[in-house]
Amino acid sequence: MGLSSCANFIQPELSIQSVSIYTDLDANQNSAVAVDLVLVYDDQLVKTFSSLSASKYFSSSPQLLLDNPSLVSIWHWELVPGQTVQDFQVQQNADAYAGFVFANYLTPGDHRLKVAPNGVIKILLLKDDLKNLVIYDTRNITSGTTMSNKPGIPQGDCQYGIVDAPQPCTPPIPQ
Repeated sequence: MGLSSCANFIQPELSIQSVSIYTDLDANQNSAVAVDLVLVYDDQLVKTFSSLSASKYFSSSPQLLLDNPSLVSIWHWELVPGQTVQDFQVQQNADAYAGFVFANYLTPGDHRLKVAPNGVIKILLLKDDLKNLVIYDTRNITSGTTMSNKPGIPQGDCQYGIVDAPQPCTPPIPQ
């Protein structure tokens, strides 16, 4: 009678769909931010990256890459406040076990996000930290008052605010 052994092997399943990074006008206290996307192709190495803060990652990333050249892939951006990366397509050779985004802020903190299982990366770089827009519920956002939607301001035949489709308009003529 043959004996068989059952082992639970974790298979890499992370495939990045797209990367979008948005920066506030005062991101990183109005300074450029280095941002790295790291894909990890070894399940044991995931633990190492999970424990790194952004400052430790940026100081050790050259050595981590030298020690593990085929086990990690890194994409690097330097973004100034107000700059965006929109729907960047990552070219992966294989599925990864995990992905992390590190942002090199001037302020203390982890400044690290784990990539969502769906492979969509949408990050907002704020003044003192980064926010994962994939898990942020935008239904909780309240809109403020601007001159274009304030009652009593003549608006001609233009439609301001959120619209389903762009509408041609004639702006009001100042009197």
